[in-house]
Amino acid sequence: MTRTYVPNIGPLNAKIAVVGEGPGEKEERYKIPFHPDAPAGEMLTNVLQRNGLFRDEVWMGNLTHYRPHITNKFILARPEDVEAGVADLAQSLAKIRPNVIAAMGAWPLWYLTRKCGYERGKPKPGVGIENYRGSILPCTLPGCEGLKVIATYHPSYVARDRTKYPIFDIDIRRVKEDSLFPELNIPKRHMVIDPRGEQLKDWVDKIIKNGIAAADIEAIKYTTHILCCGFAISPLETICIVQHEHSYEWQWAIDKILSSGIKLIWHNGPYDQLILEANGFKIKNYFWDTMVAQHVMQPEMPKTLSYITSVNTREPYYKDEAKSDEDTKSWTLKWWDKSENREKVWRYNCKDTGCTFENFLIQEEELTNGPKGWASTFQFKMSEIPVGVRISQAGMLRDEKKHRELKAALLYIWADFQSALNNLVGRSVNTNSSKQMCELLYDELGLKEKRKRDKNGKWVRTADEDALVSLVGECKERYDSVVRKETKNKWLKCLVICKLTMKIRGVRKVLSSYVNVEISDDRRARGFVKITGAETGRWSMGKFFDNTGIPMQTVPRDPVELEDESVLDNIEGLLELEGALK
Repeated sequence: MTRTYVPNIGPLNAKIAVVGEGPGEKEERYKIPFHPDAPAGEMLTNVLQRNGLFRDEVWMGNLTHYRPHITNKFILARPEDVEAGVADLAQSLAKIRPNVIAAMGAWPLWYLTRKCGYERGKPKPGVGIENYRGSILPCTLPGCEGLKVIATYHPSYVARDRTKYPIFDIDIRRVKEDSLFPELNIPKRHMVIDPRGEQLKDWVDKIIKNGIAAADIEAIKYTTHILCCGFAISPLETICIVQHEHSYEWQWAIDKILSSGIKLIWHNGPYDQLILEANGFKIKNYFWDTMVAQHVMQPEMPKTLSYITSVNTREPYYKDEAKSDEDTKSWTLKWWDKSENREKVWRYNCKDTGCTFENFLIQEEELTNGPKGWASTFQFKMSEIPVGVRISQAGMLRDEKKHRELKAALLYIWADFQSALNNLVGRSVNTNSSKQMCELLYDELGLKEKRKRDKNGKWVRTADEDALVSLVGECKERYDSVVRKETKNKWLKCLVICKLTMKIRGVRKVLSSYVNVEISDDRRARGFVKITGAETGRWSMGKFFDNTGIPMQTVPRDPVELEDESVLDNIEGLLELEGALK
């Protein structure tokens, strides 16, 4: 089989180099990387032009010169093609020495910087672009050491998921700005870790005298056990106060700062406030929350500290430096007991506070100079924080007698629905198994397949709620349009199976999310209120910091009507229908 070699192209004096995975169909046909008629090439060309850049001034290449596979999946590329392509890429970049290299996707990120995401705590090449996009990183290719790499999405991914377009545009804007100089210019933060005695007292006085500080805590997962508390008096000056058993010095320092009345800046501060107050600390002046500011100015965009930092600062992604995991405060006691891990957490804590302060400075200017309603909306959302914290702390008292009655009723309903479904199908069916439901609906019943993209952008068949709603409509339409009894019964059976599946899933959802949940020892169900929960401004609620409780804002109004037993009557009707179909 003849294969087409697609060369890398572009001026040898280019300040910007773009590196993708491999050629696609159009690229293979025209022998041009990121051909403007291909989805990826069209997207890249448009975003470059939007930022005042043109294709003919950008050098473009790929990790392999040959189309990886008919599906364009890089992971299916021949190893020898990738090896040769990367070697050629290294030689070209070493010769051109652009000021910045744009790594388009997770695989270019890996080959250019040896950075990747993690899966189950272990590095996994080919993933992690969501974390690293926007990061400014040193190139590790042989002969290219010292070159600057900025990671971003692959344009074909953006073409499939247009919600990523604004972020892709931001990254390309950074690429353009960084093309003016070759230096990385990574911020060098001064970190004072675990000061004690006079040094700690001097720092406490320094923070209070400064009048404003960013703050952040680290705690053991699902507990109120504080590991350390960090403060930053500027983006580059940070301190981490470490908790020590049998010592009250750290408590004195934290309490004096928090109760001093200086302006305190947090990111998702209600989480910290709940744990601090559980330890007896009080925050006197909760001045700013960078998550709230992001929510006000860009409600449709991500609100994590790692995302805001990737846009506002030059700090590369660091959330995996301590835990090799996602952007979560998930330190466990077993992990913390290893002395080599503690230094990582302390440095992580310092970076969090430094980045939070830097984000604040940019947000304050944007909020002040932005649309008229931003500042007042921000102040209103900030005023909601104490209310949300108190709701989180109070929770709801659970009536144990009614809880037992509700659980018994739901289990009874589930059993009857499940029995009806099993009898119709002729075997036991797990409605929560996507594989089983797809085989039943599409392979056995012959219904029209419903598909959606998975997390990798691949089209896969699905039996989710949207698919079932669509199938119910189609079955009802076919049932109403036919006259022949045998055909009518066939579509009636399909309709009942789809509806039973939806009902079973609904009951199971109520049981798993609201009934069979762990609550606090005082019999109160608590949740963590997120005032930045929805784009519309609506609050949301997740589990409490101790991993108990329920999302109280979505508790069903009537999960089961016990008094008039209307739900039970409905079951009997379905059972009669099932009998008529036999």
